[in-house]
Amino acid sequence: MNKKVIIIGGEGNGGVIAACIEDNRRRFGDLEWEVAGFVNDYETQVCGYPVLGGTDDVGTVSYTHLRAHETEA
Repeated sequence: MNKKVIIIGGEGNGGVIAACIEDNRRRFGDLEWEVAGFVNDYETQVCGYPVLGGTDDVGTVSYTHLRAHETEA
């Protein structure tokens, strides 16, 4: 089972994190981590990933996403 990552930020440092995860998946077949989306106050999409909520929503986004991921297993 892969672990979902929610990145807090934008295209700068957050984009680097997403790119590293995707690079590991493509080049090395490392499927342990998967970018679920971003938490960002200003955008609706970051680096092609959805924005799941703003910084005020971090607890709700994390809980909701974790529960959805647990029911998939």
